[in-house]
Amino acid sequence: MNFFTRIIKSITSLKKRTAIIGGLFLVVSTFLITARLTQYELQKVLENVQQDLNSIVTIELDYEKILQSMYSGDLQSGTDVLNEELLEKIEKSSYVEDFSVSAATQLFTQYADRTPKHEDKVPGGIIEPSNEIEIYDSNDPELAKYNLQIIEGDLTTNNKETYPIMVSKKYAEKHNLSIGDPLTLDFNSGFDEEQEALKKSGVITGIYELAANSPRPHKDNEERLFFSTRRVLKEVKELQFGENTPLMAGYDKIKVSLKDPMDTQKFLNELDAENSKYQQVAFKSSYEQYKTIQSMITDFSSILNFIQLFLILFALIVIGLIMMLSLRERKYEVGLLLSLGETKINILLQMFLEVAIVLVVSFGISFALSTTVIAPQASAVVNEQMQASMGELSDNSSLSMPRGDNYVEDESTKLNTEVSIQQTDFKESLIFSSVIFSLLAVITCVTTILPTMKIIKRSPKEILSNNE
Repeated sequence: MNFFTRIIKSITSLKKRTAIIGGLFLVVSTFLITARLTQYELQKVLENVQQDLNSIVTIELDYEKILQSMYSGDLQSGTDVLNEELLEKIEKSSYVEDFSVSAATQLFTQYADRTPKHEDKVPGGIIEPSNEIEIYDSNDPELAKYNLQIIEGDLTTNNKETYPIMVSKKYAEKHNLSIGDPLTLDFNSGFDEEQEALKKSGVITGIYELAANSPRPHKDNEERLFFSTRRVLKEVKELQFGENTPLMAGYDKIKVSLKDPMDTQKFLNELDAENSKYQQVAFKSSYEQYKTIQSMITDFSSILNFIQLFLILFALIVIGLIMMLSLRERKYEVGLLLSLGETKINILLQMFLEVAIVLVVSFGISFALSTTVIAPQASAVVNEQMQASMGELSDNSSLSMPRGDNYVEDESTKLNTEVSIQQTDFKESLIFSSVIFSLLAVITCVTTILPTMKIIKRSPKEILSNNE
């Protein structure tokens, strides 16, 4: 009988064994392919998130917690001030590329409207400051509180001018100003407008323009919005409040750019961000979302790894047992083949090919099922779970107190990556499936060759005379 004909005849005659092994291969292959493709897409999601991870960390007063503390009477005035001590730590940190501080105060200039208002309610009336000055320590627009585009000049802290001021293009055009022009800064208000001590002589060192996509409240105030350095604002605060600056009148945000966003946790540990003294300060970064996504994907992958390992061991043990039982019943056949002059190599090859052919057929069906039906369904389920987890994270971090129309949320620490796995393309699916097929082929080889070798190492006479 022809060698290959004998193999086909064995496969078809041993229907029960073929069905069990074929079904086992079908289930194991389908799950292994689906799990591997899902893991691959999850890893791609994590890599995309890591690529989109930005280096910005914001440290700001948590006004929601402050309000809650005020209502409960637990607010401690000096506990959470973003002060020079914290800034000194940031400045000395080896993880920091650059940083900028944000805070605001009201002021007049020689071009401001100083017409008294509410004269009927207050003797002499109240003069409301008509301009706002913000800190912007860095020349990197990404570190500004606003979406700035510097048109001319800069706002370097190394500037020779004691009071460098960056004004908007609208303000400069309205008053026909250019870089180098003087600008008197008057921080008086109310009944103190005549006190010369609160006047400073500034110089225009830069001109900016807000980006077209800036929020409406920012655009509305663009003409009256100036920027200066931390040193200027520090002196202004001391002039207005003395050395003990109240909590709500200090710095409101520190924006830090790290050299490597993956060092975010190390940086926060260095600042001792978990210290109770910062209980009303919020430390925000996209790294928080990245860690949540990473943890979620790691958990999914760990579960899939465990099940894959279990199935591989299960397949190895079950196929091995089936082959041992099958060969015990076929010892007479093996003895006859050896007696008829069949080589041991051919017998080993026959036993392997009988199972390998079943593997090829089952694996082909598994590959088609996995890539077209099972894997897309698994992706949809995983996506649903991930979106639910991200939704819970978003709900937990969402603002619970209502915001006014002029509130602008800082989105610089938010990830823009879509946390969703996609279907793997055919070429990549084929590569991963080939690896899985090779693994199953090795299992097939081990579970068929070893039991067969145990039989054929004896002589035909010993095999045929053995009644075991």
